[in-house]
Amino acid sequence: MFDGKDYGILWVDVQETDDLRQLHERVNAELRQRFGDTQAAYDGSAYHFHMTVMIGGQPLEVYRRLYTEIATPRVNLRYTARELVMFVYEEPLGPQGEYLAYKTLPLGKE
Repeated sequence: MFDGKDYGILWVDVQETDDLRQLHERVNAELRQRFGDTQAAYDGSAYHFHMTVMIGGQPLEVYRRLYTEIATPRVNLRYTARELVMFVYEEPLGPQGEYLAYKTLPLGKE
């Protein structure tokens, strides 16, 4: 809810792996070393891995309809990420997201 109005968010659940959790913790640690505490309230060890499909910008009923049409208990897909993107925003975050893609880097072995 933003400014007393409901807004929608549609996301896909992502299965956590050890590599994904370690990368998440490493990024947070490196950000903390360089910029201080940058974690959002939902970040850290309780972070739930997901992929945001859409956020804000549509009536709430659109999100409900899409969820009803595409929701399944499990989609058996596998994806290997080749890039990592860092999004930034200034609080308070509004209903349209207002994220800025700060940096995109290739992923791979060091």
